Amino acid sequence: MAGLEHTTLVEVNFESTSDATKAVVEESTATMERLTLSTAKEESSCSGAGASLGCASLPSDPAHSSSEYFSARIQSIVESKSEFETALDAEIEASKGHWSELPPGSGAQGCAEADMELFRRLQEQYATPDGEHGFFSDWDEDECEVGEKIAEGGQGAIHELRWLRPEDAHGNGKLVVKVFKLEGWSLEALHQQWPPAMLHKILITSHDPEKRVYGGDGIAPVGKGVMLKDGRFGFVMGRFWGDLRTMIDRRMVHNGNQAPPFSIKGSLWILHDIAKGMLQLHTDGILHRDLKASNVLILPMMWKFEERGAYGKYDSINDDEFLVCIADYECSVAVCGTKFWRAPEILLGVKNRDLQPNSWTKKSDVYSYGMTCYEVLTGKIPLENLRPNDYNVVIEGLRPVIPNDISSSIQSLLARCWHQNPVERPSFEEILKELEKNNELF
Repeated sequence: MAGLEHTTLVEVNFESTSDATKAVVEESTATMERLTLSTAKEESSCSGAGASLGCASLPSDPAHSSSEYFSARIQSIVESKSEFETALDAEIEASKGHWSELPPGSGAQGCAEADMELFRRLQEQYATPDGEHGFFSDWDEDECEVGEKIAEGGQGAIHELRWLRPEDAHGNGKLVVKVFKLEGWSLEALHQQWPPAMLHKILITSHDPEKRVYGGDGIAPVGKGVMLKDGRFGFVMGRFWGDLRTMIDRRMVHNGNQAPPFSIKGSLWILHDIAKGMLQLHTDGILHRDLKASNVLILPMMWKFEERGAYGKYDSINDDEFLVCIADYECSVAVCGTKFWRAPEILLGVKNRDLQPNSWTKKSDVYSYGMTCYEVLTGKIPLENLRPNDYNVVIEGLRPVIPNDISSSIQSLLARCWHQNPVERPSFEEILKELEKNNELF
């Protein structure tokens, strides 16, 4: 069908593919064609909740939506904007399609008494030598409060931390609390999700208040664990602008859903810095298990240097001066990853219901990194036209198609990252070396 080149998101060798896989791909392509025809309407207006996503004219007919960067998901985000009262509601709804998956029955409902008993033990274990509470600290309601919700994910929500004392007011807007959802989670269950290597590093640095934080170059720091008065647990963290996926979505809407969200040089720097953060996690003995653009945070340079009046303000559409930091590693042990960011060996375990703790490896993180690269380079989520349980087609070798204008060296790197055989995937050290050889980076 003319003007629908963008619907072919996948490449399959049909000579060596099962009939079931052929049927899924054919149905998915037909579904994408229907989506394209139904969503390529008259120019969208920018008002209400959708205004925060950026304003642009989206394709008015299928022939104008033939860009390799066109995304039916982005089109849907724009067209559903009027259904939500606020921009935040619209963005949270859009994010639900790539929320992390948790195993059923991962934790029992918390018992307040048992949770507090465990919290006190953790305070003692991680206390500073002078007996003061270290990483795990009491929540002082006279000092601060949990403020407005600014983001939400599968495990919890991000809230502003508001200081109540006038002398502390200058710190408002600089910290957040990641509050974990109470339903179905005891503190013991949450405790089992915290990477042992992260806890060990916090423990050995507990004598030094300045180092009593886990983090690093390219890693979003986790500063403190707190038990709120209502029984919920939270991590206190530095505030970032938002996540990389939200930035991508806003830029894709702004550019009319017809071009990539970043320049090639900008994309390569993002990929480089994500790889750098992942190398640090792996060096520290931490597997992420759920790497994707929505688990990468944006720190504007103007915030980093705290220019007068700049903190809290940022033009996510036009300002390319920002750092990226890996997040959501701090509760990764029980996470099952997200849809088709997951490696085929993980999807096979999900399909057969036999995932084991050792199913995740550094090489499965590398696979997810390859899919995250695809997000950055194209603006689309991996295999967005497949149904959530179409595991077989990926297990049998299906991968996203990379636009032709991406250099052969980057295409080759992505192909290695999402190689069917984990052994053939590069390490993050090798990825960094490969990226640093690319002339387009500089």
